[in-house]
Amino acid sequence: MEEKVVVPFEECVRRIGDGKKIHTFVNPGTNLLIGADWDRKKILEAFRKYEVEESGPAAMATGHGLVFHDGTKYIFVETKTNNLTKGETK
Repeated sequence: MEEKVVVPFEECVRRIGDGKKIHTFVNPGTNLLIGADWDRKKILEAFRKYEVEESGPAAMATGHGLVFHDGTKYIFVETKTNNLTKGETK
């Protein structure tokens, strides 16, 4: 089991792109991934509200290096630093 790496708010902001929209995906528990673009403001609100962690290797490999749980599902967030090793920062 991989160790959980919590990412502080400021680091989350640094890792996402600068655009107005940020890509995300959820895995509803099947072999299906559902993608959506979120407004940057809504992503920042979620980063403040929920504990954000580094995602696992599979999600990182697709460029979604952050993940949070909103009480219902895990939401994976696209990052610009998707080639990090767990716990590493640039």
